[in-house]
Amino acid sequence: MCGAGTALILRGNGVAVIVVVLAMHIAQAAILLVDTHATGGIALSTMLDTARWLRLGGAHSLGILMLGFAGCTVLALTVRLGHPLIALTLMLPQQALLTIAATGAVGAIIDSSYADGVLRSRGFILADQLPLFVILATHTVAAISLSRRRCS
Repeated sequence: MCGAGTALILRGNGVAVIVVVLAMHIAQAAILLVDTHATGGIALSTMLDTARWLRLGGAHSLGILMLGFAGCTVLALTVRLGHPLIALTLMLPQQALLTIAATGAVGAIIDSSYADGVLRSRGFILADQLPLFVILATHTVAAISLSRRRCS
């Protein structure tokens, strides 16, 4: 059952938010597997920097890892798992990717620079990255609400 504070849009279909992010991450993973030079954008650049910092490899490894994370989310969406924490735990890798991307966006806004070195005003980058922040917030609420419903 959804909590009283859950946004109206998520009460009806939190699955839509999760699936949109899932599709985005699958597409980004496919792009990385085809073109390892596609990391000039903020999200993929920050994810790749994080993967390298964690010694997980380069762009191809990140693409494969992202597909594995997508598999975890598919499992959380399709299997009744018994306890809400199991479903929520399976959605955490996808949440982590969004959080890493949003962290990179905050850094880009502060630096007034995209990952590939293009300089823009803070307002320009904020306006460009605003959908990511909205998706992060709605995904968080949707994952929590959905994990509760999947197990009840």
